[in-house]
Amino acid sequence: MDFQKWIYDGISYSSEGEESRLIKEFLEENSESDKNLELSSEKDREWYFSTFKRFKLWMEDTKSFTEFDIDAQNILQRLYFQQEAKKEDPFLNFYSKNAGSYKRRYVAQKQTETEHLCNIRKQEKLKRLQLQRKVGFRNLFKLLVASKKPLIGHNLLYDLLFMLNSFQGPLPNSWADAKNLVHSLFPEIYDTKLLALHFENRFTSTSLETLYNSLNKEDQNGLMKSISISLPLGFLDYHPDIINSSGAHEAGYDAYITGCVFLRLREDLNGDVKDFVNRVHLMHSFYVANLDGNDIDVTKGPVVLVYDFDKRMTTTDFLQLLGDRPGQISWINDTSCYLVMANGVDEDELMNHLKSVPNIKASLRQ
Repeated sequence: MDFQKWIYDGISYSSEGEESRLIKEFLEENSESDKNLELSSEKDREWYFSTFKRFKLWMEDTKSFTEFDIDAQNILQRLYFQQEAKKEDPFLNFYSKNAGSYKRRYVAQKQTETEHLCNIRKQEKLKRLQLQRKVGFRNLFKLLVASKKPLIGHNLLYDLLFMLNSFQGPLPNSWADAKNLVHSLFPEIYDTKLLALHFENRFTSTSLETLYNSLNKEDQNGLMKSISISLPLGFLDYHPDIINSSGAHEAGYDAYITGCVFLRLREDLNGDVKDFVNRVHLMHSFYVANLDGNDIDVTKGPVVLVYDFDKRMTTTDFLQLLGDRPGQISWINDTSCYLVMANGVDEDELMNHLKSVPNIKASLRQ
């Protein structure tokens, strides 16, 4: 990663609390002119009287429209001079210029009332633009929240939590509160990983790119012809006949193929996805996260904790150990895992079999 590019060209972002702080600072900065400044040091006062004498002569020259160089030695001198000079002419314009070697020159310029009002509007617009740039990507996040449109992602739990932590605020301490927060912001969510898992044995893998490629292959075989997706100008390279593996995990491409997968799987369900709304896949879990209710246990048969075995044992070893009993292996660490069995497997027969295997321990999940 080019960290220099990331730092200088990256997109700024903020949370709800950070946005409030930025707005407060913006309002306080705009009210700075209401404060009455004073010069306390003799050196500052001497500078001011000398500079203001030059300024008065410049003001009296009605034919001069050149800039007046303030030449302040510190920020207090400059702000105090601007404060007092505006009492002489409220329409004066103050700005800085590049003086080379990372230095700035601060100058005053005469202007008419119309020019003054125009400059005020320009400065106000520029400050508001700078504020919005600091708020950054949260502006788009707020538009997503306000739209209340369905949010579609692939295996998106961590993406949701990352979005909340970055653009909303610190995550709640409890899982229930976190789900309530997600649901309050995005009331309709679909997880294409969960949709794909519904079609048992249809896909060799439910990773996003593999799933998309599998569906494209089916489409070419004429299985799903009613879905038509067009690409806008600038994104034609995303077409399946053009794209290569380098496109994967580019944000726009991943969003595009996630939408394609959702539309095509939704078609296979005859448009009925109500059983999947606000359900999110949980990696290495027996549950599906239900964002607007209790989480759902999706195991269909016995679940057995196997532990204290040789760390050299592999998934293949356990599948051989299970024989013709259908099930999956869910690893915890090198010496423990769960055997998640299919519906219909006899748990008593399974436990008796496991107890006969040397050098492992097993307990049935209640």
